[in-house]
Amino acid sequence: KRFFIPYWDWTRDRSIPSWITNYRPTVKVTGTDIVVRRNPGSSSNLPTSSQINAILGRTTFTSFTRDLEREPHDFVHGWVNGTMSFINIAPADPLFWMHHAQIDRLWSIWQANHPNQNPTLSGANRIMDPWSTTESQVRSISALGYSYGP
Repeated sequence: KRFFIPYWDWTRDRSIPSWITNYRPTVKVTGTDIVVRRNPGSSSNLPTSSQINAILGRTTFTSFTRDLEREPHDFVHGWVNGTMSFINIAPADPLFWMHHAQIDRLWSIWQANHPNQNPTLSGANRIMDPWSTTESQVRSISALGYSYGP
């Protein structure tokens, strides 16, 4: 069976998608519950298609991942602000998962255009903590049975 992963393409949807804008759950956790908060910046500051195309044009795994992490990944976390700005609670915001799916989608596009440009990992660095799965086992989204649509 195959399935699609929903994602937030902030290069096209220049604000938080309307269907999720007002969905800010309170997440029950041990200790203090997490109330999802957002205070987004100006839509004109979100990453653009030209910025993303430049990153997708990087020719090495290291330069691609460095720029993907710094520019759109970290920046969008800060742009959303609120809960998304804090590493330890960011996953409480459903928007976190949509943003990370977009990052994964960009990674899959880069992989398709740069075959065999994978990280060189050995020993414990190959393991996707806290699981026992290795990087090479999760490298291909098609082998895992999902895609980001046509």
